[in-house]
Amino acid sequence: MPCSSHSKFRQGFSLVELSIVLVITGLLVGGILVGSDMIRSTELKEFAEDLHTTQTNMQLFKSKYGKPPGDFNEAVDLWSSSVSNGNGDMQIRNVSNEEQESVWEHLSKAKLVLGTYTGSYGSGHEIGVNVPESSISGVGLRVSYGTQANRTGTQLIAATPVPSAIMNDGFLTPGEAFELDRKIDDGFASKGDIYGLPALGDASKCMDTSVTPMTYLTNDNKECAILKWLP
Repeated sequence: MPCSSHSKFRQGFSLVELSIVLVITGLLVGGILVGSDMIRSTELKEFAEDLHTTQTNMQLFKSKYGKPPGDFNEAVDLWSSSVSNGNGDMQIRNVSNEEQESVWEHLSKAKLVLGTYTGSYGSGHEIGVNVPESSISGVGLRVSYGTQANRTGTQLIAATPVPSAIMNDGFLTPGEAFELDRKIDDGFASKGDIYGLPALGDASKCMDTSVTPMTYLTNDNKECAILKWLP
């Protein structure tokens, strides 16, 4: 009988222990998830500041040198023959040279951004080589000139690189893209100064193209990049 009583006691104590372990595990998992959400929220806040800072630096460059970075046509005379000149037409376009890649080279020479950049597209966009990295690891910033949703102009695009190609892969879920857009613009994917940019050009992965202006989807896949229209 004593042995049986002792066995029952040990069984009950084991259940209590298991309950405690489950509670502690739940708290730890919950804490990790909350911590991950806070880290991601901070990343997105700093990323939004990246967009604003880049636009400001480009405006400072234009104010000082009379031309936008990339388009500046006296870079060789001012800095060195290894720097690329733009054509000075006040637009950042790749017509006969690589103005869009030269943006970062010119900003670097003017000490408005950190790092050094080649000013050349080469075989594709590469973070730290011809485009800078944003506050989100693995996400770069590039400048483009083109048309999105019937609007044409100079764009600041944040995306993840694609090997040997234009940088245009996604890094945000549609929900994250919506929250970012809502906080600094209007929350629509094809209206205002912030647009959602579909990963690898497939709009169906990021936004609802059946409505105008387009809205963001609700899936959890990181299929959205971000476009900011520049003045």
